[in-house]
Amino acid sequence: MAQRRGATTGAACWLALAAGVSPATADRLDQANPAPWAGALVSISPANNARQSFTPTIDCLTAIEVALTSAYRGRGGDRVTVTVHGSNGGEPLGVASAAIPDGFDGYWRFDFSPPLPVRSGAPVTFSVVDSGKTAFYWKNAGNDPYATGQASFAGSRFASSDFLFRTFGAPAGPDSPCRPVKPQAQ
Repeated sequence: MAQRRGATTGAACWLALAAGVSPATADRLDQANPAPWAGALVSISPANNARQSFTPTIDCLTAIEVALTSAYRGRGGDRVTVTVHGSNGGEPLGVASAAIPDGFDGYWRFDFSPPLPVRSGAPVTFSVVDSGKTAFYWKNAGNDPYATGQASFAGSRFASSDFLFRTFGAPAGPDSPCRPVKPQAQ
């Protein structure tokens, strides 16, 4: 299930956001591409296979937000799907999707329920696709603004660009919905 991060009021929500904690899930901001958007974007049609890797610092991935914009206003919305892959970019760890309305421009939040166990320090890749309607584009920035990850587009490294995204998570442990992922034997 995915949800749009809506505007909220109230001191408690403001304080939670200022601390990097999502009031909806009590998770916290882990990774982000902080680059300002200068107008670069790509279609998220399935043929483009747009992906971004990141390196989590916590062991439980609860949500990913991606910076999207409507491609052609008036064409209608579309279903957008985020798939999280393991460190090799292969087998899916989890999927979240949402029906995003026409005219949307901003960060859309995709929540993973249950949260996904990941390994702190090990790269994770996620892909973002629409149904093929070409209704949305994913914003990106050049000059390699996210140094601990890499964007790919149409199956190749996406030059020195990275997509705009934010990841959220929580520590794994006995009271967490995620259990720590044990390191693989070498």
